[in-house]
Amino acid sequence: MSLFFSKSSPLKLLFTWIACLWILHPIPSHAETIDKKKLLKIEAAYLYKFTKFIKWPDRLFNQSSNLNICLVGSNLDALNRLLTKGVSGKQSNGRTLRIYYYQTDHPSTNEHNCHLIYLDQHASNSLTTNLDFPSTLLISAPNHKHKKDSLIYLEILNGKLVFFINQNHLDTSELEINAALLSLARKRL
Repeated sequence: MSLFFSKSSPLKLLFTWIACLWILHPIPSHAETIDKKKLLKIEAAYLYKFTKFIKWPDRLFNQSSNLNICLVGSNLDALNRLLTKGVSGKQSNGRTLRIYYYQTDHPSTNEHNCHLIYLDQHASNSLTTNLDFPSTLLISAPNHKHKKDSLIYLEILNGKLVFFINQNHLDTSELEINAALLSLARKRL
């Protein structure tokens, strides 16, 4: 896990991280069984690294300097344990990361002022009606049926976990996404 959580310059770290994910930890093709442990580590690395290359509006941090990552869905127990152990309490752009896990499809994500919300593939889209979309980073897991409602969504393509940035949501977002991250993302819509 130290590979994913080491400190270095942001741009160098991003390119090293992406190269390691693609070269050292390839995900098998669709015909093969996907190694769920490797996929889990890559998902955790993506969520952590996204916090380093995205800037939220300062107004969201009036009461706390924490950056809150909220996991939503019933199939994220292992990801929650991994992030809680490896990421919770660490710093990202001067903000302390906190992990919250909601196993229900209708959580009160505003209770913890979720800055990043990760939806598992079965999570309902109903929670998105109460979100402040311009300032919340909504990320969908692979195979999520409402991925087009997310700013970032993950997919398995050619045996690798890749991420897409929804250009329509980016255009209306208050979030600032680092150019290096944008250059590595696939773009759709």
